Amino acid sequence: MPRDSARPILLFALRRALPLALVWGLVFGAIVAATATSYGALFPTRFARAELALAFGTNPGLTLLLGHGQALDTAAGFTVWRALTGCALVGAVWAMTASTKALRGEEDAGRWEVLLAGPTTQRRATAAILAGLGLAWLALFAVVALVDVVGTLGVRADFPVGGLLFLAFAQSGAALLFLALGALASQLARSRRQALAILAGVLGFCYLVRALGDGLPGWGWLAWVSPLGWIEAARPLTAPQPLALVPLVALALVASWLALALAARRDAGASILAERKRASSSLRLLGSVPAFLARQERAPTLIWWGALALGCFLLGTMTRAVSDAFAASPLLTRILGAGAAAQLGATSFLSVIFLLAATLLMAMAAGQVGRLREEEAEGRLDNLLVRPVRRLAWLAGGLGVALVALLVAAGVACVFAWWGARASGLSADVAGVAGAGVGIVAAGVLVLGAGVLAWGVAPRVVPFVTYGLVAWSFLVEMVGNALQVGPSLVRFSVLDHLGRAPQTPPDWAGIAGLLGLGAAAILVGAWAFAKRDLASA
Repeated sequence: MPRDSARPILLFALRRALPLALVWGLVFGAIVAATATSYGALFPTRFARAELALAFGTNPGLTLLLGHGQALDTAAGFTVWRALTGCALVGAVWAMTASTKALRGEEDAGRWEVLLAGPTTQRRATAAILAGLGLAWLALFAVVALVDVVGTLGVRADFPVGGLLFLAFAQSGAALLFLALGALASQLARSRRQALAILAGVLGFCYLVRALGDGLPGWGWLAWVSPLGWIEAARPLTAPQPLALVPLVALALVASWLALALAARRDAGASILAERKRASSSLRLLGSVPAFLARQERAPTLIWWGALALGCFLLGTMTRAVSDAFAASPLLTRILGAGAAAQLGATSFLSVIFLLAATLLMAMAAGQVGRLREEEAEGRLDNLLVRPVRRLAWLAGGLGVALVALLVAAGVACVFAWWGARASGLSADVAGVAGAGVGIVAAGVLVLGAGVLAWGVAPRVVPFVTYGLVAWSFLVEMVGNALQVGPSLVRFSVLDHLGRAPQTPPDWAGIAGLLGLGAAAILVGAWAFAKRDLASA
């Protein structure tokens, strides 16, 4: 194979994986910057920090969710504890989707055979894809490191540059591992769907083992079975242990080597795992366009609902700990009184839960538009439109399914957050929680509308518009409030127009504006989609 024949393949993989790598890099760095810069203002005294460490460090729900906190009475320890596990999970999900899409997804679409018809082999093409994904990961790490360093300039005493670089590597370590595991699963599985199912099982096992190791007394060794436990044991900024991440890097290298070895042995389109016998055909949910689209969306939608239910419930159970921490603050108690301070802590924390839920619903809406666009890009939409199915009818069915999924997701988030707060011994205002749910739906509708508008006008930029809007809103909301940026910039965040229910009444004018803009964007995008030619990937 000529030396430069792998370069187009490498650039192809890099071009597809890089945008979201940069987006998530900004988000990961923003979490660190916002937490580090706001910690001193929220907990100014040594007593307040000690109370925070006691309340959060001894909460079993928090330990299961985020792991054992180290030095929570310091800005560095609290920042690492808050940022590390969440960034690792999100990075792993990004990596597994990017890797399987670039490898097994191309085989499923039939484009891999066309690639192999040129002056290359399957092993070399796989190596080029892995190299492109590796460069995308380097970009992710570089952005995280840059934002971590720049965002903590005001608290440099607690955040040395070397420690921040190690923190950035730990934040992105799971992404590096799951890029390699995604390549391996792409060789083993018979389809991208099965590869993702395998990887989801691996990630779930890793998280469960880490949680049990942290949560069960005497079982701390169990966390060392999980790569997420290795990341937690690295302890960047507090008591750095670089050797804890050596097994993670070694496992990533072994998985990459196995992926290349298996790619050299199998035929294109084949799999290492045996083909299963075909199940009997089912005609359920095939009687109409909306039913057909609901059948396609049911698996990812159920995953989103389940993740929202579990996450909001676990976060809701922590409301009591936050309420007690506010009640123990001498400053807040002196100003508001113990009861009012405790109530402020509970409502403030619930508003943060709903802010995170709104961000997740926006990401869910972005994924829904992306999957509809993928039907067109992969050529599957042509098979429907040559039959008596009109474009707008198909689009209306897809948007109807997406809106129902968003409504149910918002309801799930509200119910389970309220239930978690009740389980912790606190009662939450039902009207305030319902108002927060309406705001969550409005945020999802706006992202849905922005995606449809981009799809109708310039379909290839859909992921840039949708995920960019999600990342921008979250970034401005996290960093803008911590760094005291101008209000004119913060107003461009979707999340800023939702209010802070149930801490404060919902911003009904802002919510109505988001719903109106989303609806208008959907109408214009649908009109443009009906007028243009279909566009492939």
